[in-house]
Amino acid sequence: MKKLKIKQSIYVIIVLLSSVQMMLAKPNYIMNTPSKRIQSKVSFQLSIRCKNATENDTLILVVGPKSLDNRNAFGVVQYKSTLSENGTFDFKVTTDDTFGYWDLHKANAKGREVNFKTLTIPFMWEQGDSILMELDTFGKMIGRNVQAKFYGKGREKYECRQKVFTFLPPKQVLDTIIHPTFNSPNKTIINARLKVLEDNSIGMSSLSRRILTADACFVNAFGIYASFRDSIAGKKLDDQIIESLINKSKDIYATNYILPFDTTTLSLSPAAIKYLFYALKTESRLRFRDERASWIYGEIKKRYSGILRDELIGYQFAFEKADNSADSIYKDAKYTIRSKKVSAYLSSLRNLYQSKPLGNYNFVDTSGRDFDLSVLKGKVILFDIWFTGCSACSIYYNDVLSKVEQYFKGDSQVVFVTISIDTSRKRWVKSINSGIYTDRDNPYNFYTGVLNLNHPFIKNNNITGAPAVILADSNNRIVKANTTDLFKIQTLIEEIKKAK
Repeated sequence: MKKLKIKQSIYVIIVLLSSVQMMLAKPNYIMNTPSKRIQSKVSFQLSIRCKNATENDTLILVVGPKSLDNRNAFGVVQYKSTLSENGTFDFKVTTDDTFGYWDLHKANAKGREVNFKTLTIPFMWEQGDSILMELDTFGKMIGRNVQAKFYGKGREKYECRQKVFTFLPPKQVLDTIIHPTFNSPNKTIINARLKVLEDNSIGMSSLSRRILTADACFVNAFGIYASFRDSIAGKKLDDQIIESLINKSKDIYATNYILPFDTTTLSLSPAAIKYLFYALKTESRLRFRDERASWIYGEIKKRYSGILRDELIGYQFAFEKADNSADSIYKDAKYTIRSKKVSAYLSSLRNLYQSKPLGNYNFVDTSGRDFDLSVLKGKVILFDIWFTGCSACSIYYNDVLSKVEQYFKGDSQVVFVTISIDTSRKRWVKSINSGIYTDRDNPYNFYTGVLNLNHPFIKNNNITGAPAVILADSNNRIVKANTTDLFKIQTLIEEIKKAK
C-alpha cells in the first residue's frame, strides 16, 4: 500500500509539472517580430542582475500583450541587452498596451551557432512597472529550486506569480489524490495553488490578481484535450458513448469548474482563451474525429460575444492550421470582429498566407556550403520545417511525408526541401543521419545556419513553430501554407499535382 502511494505521489508530481509546462511551453527558439512603435513613452522598465554574468553575455526579453506561445501573435516584440557598466541588463519597453507578458532568454554564441536558453516563466507586466530582478543562478530556468528576487514598483505580482507557478503541493496534499489523471484539472492541486496566490497577493493590483487567478485555474488546456483525443484514437464508439464523452468534456471545460469568472477576465487571460478554444477542439474531435475549423468558428460565434469572441477568433487564426474553409471564415470574421486590434492582426496574418512569390533565399547544406534556392526555379517545392526533439515533426515525416516522397520518387519536377531550425549544427546533422525527421539521402536537407529563426525565409513566411509545411508551385509562387490538406497523405499528393 505504501509503495502504491509513493508511485501515485511521484506520478502526481510529474503530472503537475507537466501541466504547468503545458501552459508555459513554447518552442525552444526565439523569433524576432518587429512592430511599429506608436508612441515613445516607456511603458515599463526592467533591469536584470545576474551572478557570474560577463560582458560577452546577451539577454533577450520577449514582450507581448497576450500569449507568448506564438512569437508573431498580437504584437510580440523582442529586445536585446548586454551587460551595462552598472552590472545589469537593462530594458526600457515602449508600447501602447497597458499590460501584457514577458519572458527572458539567454543568448549563447559559439562560432556560427546561436543557442537560446529560457530563463523565466512568462511574467505579467503593467504600465509603470520599474523592476530589478536578481538571478543567483545564471543560465538556469526559474523553478522550484531556482528563484529570482524582485525589487521596485510592481514587484508584488512578479513574486506572487513566481510562487504560484513554481509551487509543488506538500506530500499530504498529494497523498489525498487517489487517482491522478490528466482527464480533469485537479481541484485539489488548483485550490492549493490558489491558496498560495491568496497568501501572497497583498500589494497587487485588482487587474493582476484577476488575471493571475484565471491563469492558475486554466493551466491544463492541452492535457485535457490530449486525454480525450487519445481515449478515442483507433476505437469504434457508438453514438451514446460519444455523447457521454462530449457531456463529460463540457463539464470539465466549464469556466466555473473551480471559480466563477466574468467575460472580461476570461478575455484578458491567455490561459483562459487557450482553455476555451481547446474545449471546442476537443468537442470537434469527439463529434467528427477531426478538428473542423468551420464548426469551431461557428461555435465561437454561437457561444460567445464581444471581446471574448474576438479573442477566440484571433486565437484560431494565430495557432490553428487552416483548411479549405479558411477563406470563407476570414471573410466572415472581418465583419464579425469588433476589436480593432484583433482585426488588424487578423488582416496582417492573413496577408502572409495569400498566394505570393516564393522569393529567393540561401540556406546551408550538410557540407557547410550555401545553397541558392533559385536553382530550383520551375519546380514544385514542398518545404518541411522541423527541429530536433520535435515529436510532431518526426510523426509527420514518418506517417505522411516519407510516403508522399515515395509516391513522387523519380518525378524530377517535384522537390522536397527540409529546413532545420536547430540551434546546433552538430545536432542537426546527427538527426538527419538518424532518419527520424527526414530522408538522410535527400540532397535538399538544409539548415538556417547562424540566422536561426531570424532567417528571412522563416520570418517572411510567419513560421512560428514546427512542423510547418509550405507548398510552392512550378511558377515559384507559394500556394499553400500549413493548411490541413498538407498534413494528410492523399490530399497532399493531390495538392502537389495541382501545383505542377
